[in-house]
Amino acid sequence: MAIRGDLLSVDLSNVFQMLAMNRKRGVLRVQNRENILEKRALVLDSEGVALLEIPAARDLSALLVDQGAIDHVAYAETRVKARQFGVDPMTFLRKRATIDDETIEAAKRRLHEEMILEIFLWKNVTFSLDEENLPEADEARRFFNLDLLVMEAARRQDEWVRVIDLIGGGRDIWRPTEGSRDEVGDVEMIVLDHLDGIRDTQQIMAETGLPRYHVDLAIGRLHELGLVQKHDLEDLIDSGDALLEQGRVDEAIRLYKCAVRYDRRSVALHKRLAHAFMKQGRVAKAAAHYKFCAMTLLDDDLVREALAIYEYVVQLLPTDFKALEQVLALLARLEEPLTEDDEECLELGLKLCHFYYESKRFVEAERVLRHLMDIAPEATGLGFILARIQSKTGRIADAV
Repeated sequence: MAIRGDLLSVDLSNVFQMLAMNRKRGVLRVQNRENILEKRALVLDSEGVALLEIPAARDLSALLVDQGAIDHVAYAETRVKARQFGVDPMTFLRKRATIDDETIEAAKRRLHEEMILEIFLWKNVTFSLDEENLPEADEARRFFNLDLLVMEAARRQDEWVRVIDLIGGGRDIWRPTEGSRDEVGDVEMIVLDHLDGIRDTQQIMAETGLPRYHVDLAIGRLHELGLVQKHDLEDLIDSGDALLEQGRVDEAIRLYKCAVRYDRRSVALHKRLAHAFMKQGRVAKAAAHYKFCAMTLLDDDLVREALAIYEYVVQLLPTDFKALEQVLALLARLEEPLTEDDEECLELGLKLCHFYYESKRFVEAERVLRHLMDIAPEATGLGFILARIQSKTGRIADAV
């Protein structure tokens, strides 16, 4: 039997409690509907709740700091030395006898727990419980008491929401400012080391191994201490432009995307994103942003400017038939002499008409042809093509 549902994260605790009260067993799959990459598969049985898939080996040194096993100084030194010797930080710490097997096991268990607790911060989730396909036992799987887990999740939700209200949605870019660091904790120092005006929460999580809850709380605390400042729109654009010039395209795109949240209709920002995607060879992504620019210009009745962008998209993606049809529709609206680009699109439009006809897509073929006839009414051959198309749809009388 499978149980499925959609809900906001505030109700996820109730789902766990309901499953526990009804002694449900099986694999619970939870998906963040706001980010398809965020999902978890959990095992529910008499022992409690555990991750279905055992996480791959990773750097746990930041979690060791949070657990008090090492301090920030040791953490920073470990990261530097590990890079110098070409080993992972955990191997370096073990060889230095800084940590023992028991400490490592505690850190691994903590990682599993944090990965489960993280789902309670997802704002909009879908879940399903499979009670039939139970997994085989695995000694590496760590189980946690469900009631205690739900209680901790509720506590964290309240605290995290307060911090998010303070710092924003958690996707902003922060940079350090001058000030005393006497009151900064070790975990907060790790986050501060990574706040360079380029990384956001997701990047800090990936580079440190810290869960989002800890990263966001650290940023909130640093913000309260006046040690970090959020990038505003101009900062994001300037930094993105500088990164793009340096060839750091991924980072530039991240900053441009953050800037777009400040001004979603900015043609200049979407052009920057399109230009950056072109540098990566991601033509379809670039074309999508260019078309958004064109639609925005059309909303402001800047037809010729929008047309120029659509024609450029057709040059980038000749198979983007919708963009080509939009070019033809706009040309039909204009009462201006045709440019060379206009003429090229007319030729492509005629080819598209023939393609639709040969594919027996007669409605689309006629739509394209009507645009061509509006643009070039003196072209006598177009009427014969229309008659052929309408003969296929039983409307030959309309063409005569």
